[in-house]
Amino acid sequence: MTTETNERQFLFDVWNKVQNKEKLNATEKMISKIIEMHPEVDSVLSNPEVFADHQFDFDEPDPFSHLGLHAIVMEMVSNDSPSGLRSIYDHRVNQRGDKHEAQHDLMLAVFDWLVVNAEDETYEQQEGQFIAQLREQFSQPVPDN
Repeated sequence: MTTETNERQFLFDVWNKVQNKEKLNATEKMISKIIEMHPEVDSVLSNPEVFADHQFDFDEPDPFSHLGLHAIVMEMVSNDSPSGLRSIYDHRVNQRGDKHEAQHDLMLAVFDWLVVNAEDETYEQQEGQFIAQLREQFSQPVPDN
């Protein structure tokens, strides 16, 4: 099984547990909240036999990638990694008045950062620069330490 297949199966399993009102662990709860923000994926997650191996066209939204980026961003925010990301997220939520839209803003920035630094073994050293760029992009003042 590929990583992509495992990730999709995990989403199908969480969806199934939610539908059957089964107990969820912490990660599954986080994923279920993300899924709740996206009712447009209900039909995809309800049909694993159709979508488990479906290859989405370039111009076709990939709900699995989208949900995965939400999960990455929320995991980063919950761990405040890189340091300062949680306060930037909170600031963006206040600016936008909407957690979902704030997550989309961070998703784009995080995706760009990960793509640019995918081959760079020193990307962790660039976290400070990334946080500074986000603060500038979202007009957040640097907090006092």
